[in-house]
Amino acid sequence: MQDSMTLIHKMLGLDPGNIVLTNYQVEAWGSVVKIDGIYRYPPTEKPFTLVFRDIRSIDVYVQKPFEAVSEIQEAQLMTHDLGEAEYGRTARLASVAVELVISYKTLEVTKNW
Repeated sequence: MQDSMTLIHKMLGLDPGNIVLTNYQVEAWGSVVKIDGIYRYPPTEKPFTLVFRDIRSIDVYVQKPFEAVSEIQEAQLMTHDLGEAEYGRTARLASVAVELVISYKTLEVTKNW
């Protein structure tokens, strides 16, 4: 099953490393979700952005009390699968702060380096 997963480091063309999420934005009345993150493999730090478009559904599960989540600057990604475009398979990103499940039509991965 691991081989069928779409992983961030593979989309970035990098080896496995530590990934943290730094920002989550919902735009265009919920039809676009932008997630900023940083790939880390010491001493390397490479920022990236995931842009999910034509969202069919978004589920957000907060893992900690609001007071704790609101103080988090970076959320360590524990596991993830970016799913498949055209609503083929939902994306699932589970961090220490929040879990996101997104059904989408297209995904754009931007290297911010």
